[in-house]
Amino acid sequence: MLSLFLLLNLNGFIGVYSYTFNSAVSSTKFDVFVNVGTVLFTKDDISKPCWNVDDLTLLAARRIMQDLVPKRLPKNFRALHAYVRKCMGRVQQECLSNKTIEIMKKALFDALGGYLHSVAIPLLNEGYYAGNVDYETMAGLHGQLADMMAFLKTDGGGWTDPCDMSKIPTKVSVLPMEMCNLENSCKPFTLPYDHSCESETIIPMPLLDDDVNPSAIAIPLKERSLYSLMSECSVNLLPKYYILAMRCLTHRYPTVNIVNFNQRLQWWILNKVAPHLDTIESWYPGFGGVMRIIETMNQKGLLMDDLLLKQKEKNRTSSVLNSIVIDNSKTSTNYDDTSFSDNDDVGQNSIVFKFSWSWKSILLMILLGLILLWVIYYIIWAIKVKIQKRKTRGYVCIKDGDILSPETDYSHSLTSTIRTYSDYESSPKSCKRCYKQQAGKFDRGVK
Repeated sequence: MLSLFLLLNLNGFIGVYSYTFNSAVSSTKFDVFVNVGTVLFTKDDISKPCWNVDDLTLLAARRIMQDLVPKRLPKNFRALHAYVRKCMGRVQQECLSNKTIEIMKKALFDALGGYLHSVAIPLLNEGYYAGNVDYETMAGLHGQLADMMAFLKTDGGGWTDPCDMSKIPTKVSVLPMEMCNLENSCKPFTLPYDHSCESETIIPMPLLDDDVNPSAIAIPLKERSLYSLMSECSVNLLPKYYILAMRCLTHRYPTVNIVNFNQRLQWWILNKVAPHLDTIESWYPGFGGVMRIIETMNQKGLLMDDLLLKQKEKNRTSSVLNSIVIDNSKTSTNYDDTSFSDNDDVGQNSIVFKFSWSWKSILLMILLGLILLWVIYYIIWAIKVKIQKRKTRGYVCIKDGDILSPETDYSHSLTSTIRTYSDYESSPKSCKRCYKQQAGKFDRGVK
């Protein structure tokens, strides 16, 4: 009874925490109830004839903890990490006895652990390998899931299978390529001395210690060549290697070497690295941001389309590969190495950006076109008005009864009849005829 009383008290704080997290994390909302499964009960428990008090308490606690499961796909993983940590701490504070703490932890870890295993961790891994998630957040959420599974003594078999990541595209940005024209741009690498064939790769490829279960990687850098894939020191190692390699090749070697290097590196990433990016049980800090290399190749026209399409067919569940959209207008045969020169005015942290004509861009262009037409029309109208004023500046108005003769000089008697153009406009009925003055004489005209 005490456990049930505590469960009812915890129901209030659960609603507050659930509302806070769902309000802070803006992302796509699930259409239905999130069923993450359970490792506490099995299908055989449905037909169980008798339930003891502890089982009933655990079942009730699991039902209440279900309300803590976020109803949204996470975007802000740092907020998710803090949310899980606060829930764990609050359960520890509210429960009085060790037995109650154990029951509440089982229920909480089963609910949030299922969400992390089935929804959050697949998205988290994709974001990390695409360069969108930092190492601390990645390590924190993976550590929380590992602690939950260790406490529950489970491998996650009762939870729902990880979500299909091929239906959730991941945003992959290009690398900031700053091509410095320096003589020592190849100094960081260990290069062969007897290089003779221009079509060969000058810079060696990275090497994994094991293709099935890799734990270390060798990079041809003078500063340090061997890194552990599980260490924080290897974060963003491959993007750094690619940027340094492109600086070296662009400055000292012809275009054929650049194309050959990118093609071989693409093959190595898709065949040696990509198969390890979809695992939920383990993650590799050393592969962080690796898919940014593929996206950079795609933007620069250095991507082998056939190889990428074949790899997509093999890994249908990988959204990292599916997020790479091939630009068929760019191929490695029309690559221009001047795009990596110092005079790149695109920006310090960018290479080449593709402009996509969205409906907003089209609407903006139409609006600018209408404004331009209106300005041209206004200029033409202003010019016509100015010309009309010049034409009517020398006109005189003759009152009723006045008769003009071309042989007679009327200049002395027309002083009272001359009206300015503004007077004529203000009182047009006072004049019957207008004559244009030319060299002291008047030519009859008709208004």
